[in-house]
Amino acid sequence: RPNHQGSGTLAALADLLQSDTPVSFYDALLLVRPWQRSDELPEELLAGLMQLHDGALTTEDCDDNDPALGAVERDVDCDGTTTENDCDDEDPSINPGATEVCNGKDDNCDGNVDEGCAPVCGNGIIEGGEECDDGDTVDGDGCSASCTVEPGWSCEGQPSSCTYEDADDDGYTSDVDCDDNDASVNPGATELCDGQDNDCDGGIPATETDSDGDGYVECSIDAGGWDGLPIFGGDDCDDTDLEVNPAAAEACNGFDDDCDGEVDEGC
Repeated sequence: RPNHQGSGTLAALADLLQSDTPVSFYDALLLVRPWQRSDELPEELLAGLMQLHDGALTTEDCDDNDPALGAVERDVDCDGTTTENDCDDEDPSINPGATEVCNGKDDNCDGNVDEGCAPVCGNGIIEGGEECDDGDTVDGDGCSASCTVEPGWSCEGQPSSCTYEDADDDGYTSDVDCDDNDASVNPGATELCDGQDNDCDGGIPATETDSDGDGYVECSIDAGGWDGLPIFGGDDCDDTDLEVNPAAAEACNGFDDDCDGEVDEGC
């Protein structure tokens, strides 16, 4: 039998491993056995043999005794599930055979997260009846302490990212718009005779207030209608006298009682 050193067979093996010629693991093995024990092989040649065996080096192989489980690129996390069937092949605790736990992950790769777990507000995951979850339980940031969207805000994503909304598309968000459901009301709006604080300055003009309580205000009602407290109408020519308004009867008293621009007509 050949000498124990087997230098000729080692050289042949080295040539095979460096060539582009297809070679099986078993063909390569014949070149070194029984003349050379595997633990006496140069490290680079032993690594080459393992790579021929299943595509993975011994140091990178999930199970170097099983070529079916060998290649690292087929089971990166070595959890026994190949990449194509593993929803996270970089985490060995996640695979179709894992038990689902309440951790915000799809542990068993069934497409559901934390199924069977009670919703936890503040974990950054929208679950159960939650409208949002921004990862905390603080009010005033758009997503409330009970994981509902706060008025004037809109929230998207997981964890939820919340921003002030502009519901009426008038260019002003709800943090500065005193009525974000009415485009005629915002800090840049012109005051209208509609009973509202159109320009958001904190007050309604005196001409839109029924000072004498007769149901009429001084200004002429805007074409868009009246949105303030209930009244009969506008164009009150004397809002300090409840007997003077557009619906009053004209009397011969030297006043324009019915606010038609004439005094004591018919007298």
